[in-house]
Order: sequence, then structure tokens, then C-alpha cells
Amino acid sequence: MKTQTAFERAQAIAAGLELEQDDAVPSPGPPTPVIEQMLTAPAPRRVKGRSKPLAPPPPLPDVTVPPPVEGSVPLPPTGEINLFEKAICLSVALNRWGTTRKVRSSAVVSATVANPDFIYTTKKILRCPEHKAITSLDGEIRAFLRSRTLPSRLYRSGVYLVPVELTGEVDDRLQEYMVKRQGLVDALMGVLKERIAEAAVALKLLFEEGDYPAAEMIKSEFSMTMEYLTYGVPRALERVRADIMKRETEKATKKIQDDISLITNAMREGFKGMINHAVDRLTPDDDGKAKKFHYTMVEKLDDFLRTFRARNIVQDGALNALVDQARGLLKGVDPESIRKNADVRDMLKTGFTAINEKLDGMVVKTGRQFTNDDDDVDADDAEAA
Repeated sequence: MKTQTAFERAQAIAAGLELEQDDAVPSPGPPTPVIEQMLTAPAPRRVKGRSKPLAPPPPLPDVTVPPPVEGSVPLPPTGEINLFEKAICLSVALNRWGTTRKVRSSAVVSATVANPDFIYTTKKILRCPEHKAITSLDGEIRAFLRSRTLPSRLYRSGVYLVPVELTGEVDDRLQEYMVKRQGLVDALMGVLKERIAEAAVALKLLFEEGDYPAAEMIKSEFSMTMEYLTYGVPRALERVRADIMKRETEKATKKIQDDISLITNAMREGFKGMINHAVDRLTPDDDGKAKKFHYTMVEKLDDFLRTFRARNIVQDGALNALVDQARGLLKGVDPESIRKNADVRDMLKTGFTAINEKLDGMVVKTGRQFTNDDDDVDADDAEAA
């Protein structure tokens, strides 16, 4: 029997994309010589500054869904999908002392003839690595939550829909983040007096002592909280009026249906974004040279594939088929082989391009990317993760 080339294997995998949603996804054929060599070769020697080959994913923890809170009415399933049998609402709030202040217009235009009413400017009252470390960690926490949760409009921003199978992992990681964040806050407080003195030198005439409250008050502005919530219609409405209860139940059911559509499209958009990026990095530049490849591209894609089944609470069979195709393409492939082996890059590019073309007809253009957090919230405000 003729041995498949890497390109032929990619074509065979891509052909499986024509399967209907309910069809079984065929398993990849025998490995090509390139992939087989990688599978049978000894583990590569670790080179400083390079990532290790991707490790097999750990098993997902078993988590029991907490019962509904007394006083709320469990909502009926929407079609065949009941979100709250498969996900839990989690509120996560990150708050910090803001370091941006408005500068009085008169201080800016005193030497000009400009009208102060037309001038608006701000100043940073503190610029130091300790405060920046807290801000960076907050971004890391948000990124982790986005990688493990699902978008929802049921609550305000800062409330995440956590798949039941991932709740244990999310809870453990957030507890670790709380400890780490508190350590960074303590580090800032330890040098706060010196950092304010540095700000006084840098700001000169714009320095105002009133911008800096007592140290304990500044410390109290930093907090990280998390709370599990139950979504439902208050049972007490039954004792008020039946028509109000009926109306609110219908509204809640409609919001859940909207969330199902939101989650479906968001998962497809997220996957397409990763595949798009992969195709771009695997495509040579205009001079035919391979583009710079970052190991994090494969690591992020691998993480998405590993957690996809737990996050696919809306039972999106069409997307599940494409995710399985991506798994087949990456089976036995490590970041180092992608970087050094042109055959592997060509195989992945061909397969990912086919997946990307299929996704084009599945993603609904909404005009904005929906997230649960406020990345653009002004630093002076309490920030919801």
C-alpha cells in the first residue's frame, strides 16, 4: 500500500470536514513518515529558552453542582439544553487603588490664552513596578477566566459562566491568585512612602498631597473577591401576582436562549481566531521565508482543544467535529517540530486552512467581541474581572 505524504494526510483530514454534523468523525489514518519518526524518536534534549513538548492533558475533576438556593425558582430547560445543569455562575471582582487623576485646567493653560473649558488632561500620581505588577496579574487572571469560562449576559460584567467540569480547577486557581495578589499588594505598601516621594519629584508643581490618602485607606482599595451565584426568578413573586411571575419567567427563559446563541457564536469565534492566527504564522512571507513561530501559539490552541468538551455546554456538534479535526492534525506534533520541519508546517497549514474555510460559514458577525470583563475600565474605578 502506498504510504501517504504529509500533504496527502492533510488533504484526507480536510476531506472529513464535509461530514454532516451528526456523522461520526473519522479517525486520522496511519502516521506519515515524518510524524512516525517524531513519535518513535527519543525525547528531544531540552534547550534553554525553549518549551517542552506538549504533555498529555490531566484528567478533568469531578464536580457536583450545588442545589438551587432556597427562594428562587429553577428555570425550565430551553429546548434540550439546560445551562444550569452544566454550568455555574461565578462572580469575580478585582479592585485596586487608581493612580490616574484629573489635572486642573487652569494649571495647564495658565501660560496660554486657551479657554480652560476646552482642556482636559490627566496625570499619573504613582508609576512604579510594584503597582504595575498588580495590574499585570489582574490581566493574567482575566485571561485565565476567559480561557475556562463562557460569555453570558444574564448578569452584570464580572460574572462568568463556569462549566461544571472545570469549576474545581477554576476555584483552585483563583484561590492561588488571591494569595499571590495579596503578596503583591503587601510589596507595594512596603515601598509606598518612597514611591510617593519619587512622584513628588516627577510631578513638580502638579504634585498634590491630597491625591494620597492614608496608607491603610490605600491598602483597603485593593481586593479580590469571588462568589457563586444562582440564576432564577424570585419565588416570592408567586405570592405577589401570577402575571408578574409568568412575565419574569418568560423573560428569564428568553435571556437563557439568547445566552445559548451567544455562547455558540463566541466559542466558534474563539476557535476561528486561533486557527486564523495559526494559518498566518504557518504561511511563508513574501520572500518565501518561514515566519517567526512562537511556542505559545500551539500551547494556547492545545489548551482550547483540551478544555473544549467541558466548555461545549451548548452541544455544538458542528464545532465539535472541527475541533476533532484539529486534534487529528496536532496528534504527535510538538512546537519544536513545527519550527524546524517544513513538511509538518505544510501539513498543518493545509489542514487548518480547510478548517478555517468551514468556520467562515459558521460564525455570525456581531460587530463586537463580547467579553465578561471590563478591560478598558478607568484605573480609578473598581474593576470587575
